[in-house]
Amino acid sequence: MNFCTDYNFLNGLLIVKFFYRAALIILPIIIIIMGSIDGFKAVTSGKAEDLRAIIFNTGTRAASFFIILLLPTIIHIAFNFIDGYDGIYNNLTICMNNADPNVVAGLKRAREKELRDMEKSTTAYISKYNEAKYSKRTESLSGSNPAPQVSGSGNFVNYDLSESQLNDLAAICYREQGSAEGAAAEASLMANLFELKGGGHGSGAEGLYNYVMNSGWFGEDALHDTSSPGEDIVSVVRAVLVNGQRTLPGYIDEHDCIDCGSYGHDIIGASNNGVSFDPMDKSQYQSHTTVLNNKYGSTYTFYSFPTETSDPFGYTSEENRQRIGDDCYSFDQILG
Repeated sequence: MNFCTDYNFLNGLLIVKFFYRAALIILPIIIIIMGSIDGFKAVTSGKAEDLRAIIFNTGTRAASFFIILLLPTIIHIAFNFIDGYDGIYNNLTICMNNADPNVVAGLKRAREKELRDMEKSTTAYISKYNEAKYSKRTESLSGSNPAPQVSGSGNFVNYDLSESQLNDLAAICYREQGSAEGAAAEASLMANLFELKGGGHGSGAEGLYNYVMNSGWFGEDALHDTSSPGEDIVSVVRAVLVNGQRTLPGYIDEHDCIDCGSYGHDIIGASNNGVSFDPMDKSQYQSHTTVLNNKYGSTYTFYSFPTETSDPFGYTSEENRQRIGDDCYSFDQILG
């Protein structure tokens, strides 16, 4: 933990600074008052030894005050002989400077915002954010291996993207999948990932765009290719993200390319009920049964190939599947 940016620690340090500064004001007043009282007593008593004792006591008090006044400098000089103390002293200086009411209040607001953003990625927030979708299921999950079914409905979030943002995301979707139907699936995955894992990137359309561009989930080639998508691609991505017609259920949060050309293979393992098979053999893939392992360390369950040339899409959480359900639209429906 970086204590110099922890507002709880800085609040405590702020109290210490307050008492230290108060002591620098109060102690001289106390010394003066006590010295005056003692001096008055010595004068009225008329004894020289009392006067000498008063002078000694007052000098001792004043010396104690100056030691307190110079305490930061004394500590700095004393610890200056310790190896690496410069770094410690610099950190202490930063902490002392940050122990300011305005800085502490700002750090508290930033931390509270961070916690709110983190909450957005939790099940509770997602359920609240899209309540109807997560509380109602239109498809029964009967059988051990049901094939993907399209409900033709779904209460998905509508993202009010600007035309520039929409074009950028549509271009990424097309570069990832190479077809309009594949782009619709990619756009659906974008929204799913953002709602499940991307709360730290903001909220709404701006948060979704920031997540796609900065999370590192989407390939650098797709992000930095400057070619423009066709109007048909923009149209289907608009249907998915702006109109809320996703072609994949809300729990789908993973995909990989089977043959990535010069990049090799993302999927390094595939199995059905514990029996391994060649990941290149698409005919072996079974929805909700095939388990895939990629070279990035992710394990997930296969859902579907949106098109014959698309990546295999899947999900990493059975709990999310049960909670969110299989509502989604067909590609033909979003075209209509």
